[in-house]
Amino acid sequence: MQHGVVTALCVGSGPEVAKQPVDCLVLTPLGVEGDRHAGETRVPRYGRNKGQVVFNERSWSAVSDEEVAEIEQRLGITLPVSALGENLRIGGIDRKSTRLNS
Repeated sequence: MQHGVVTALCVGSGPEVAKQPVDCLVLTPLGVEGDRHAGETRVPRYGRNKGQVVFNERSWSAVSDEEVAEIEQRLGITLPVSALGENLRIGGIDRKSTRLNS
């Protein structure tokens, strides 16, 4: 069994406000409490369902430290925590073969 370590937690409340690092997250069945992606439904801003109420398939998001490092290396930039809109940053897992199950 592979083990990972949560290296950052982030929450963002509105589309104009970037997510901010926090000390803890409150997880609910509908996502991260206080985060703009939490909830049973959402209204897409683009795509074929733009402006319609649809089921929320993304109540939280995660990226791996290794994935971020690869992106930074390829682009020659540094990405601060939450720059990719993640709620969780996790280190030490193989993102190509790991599933997080509920």
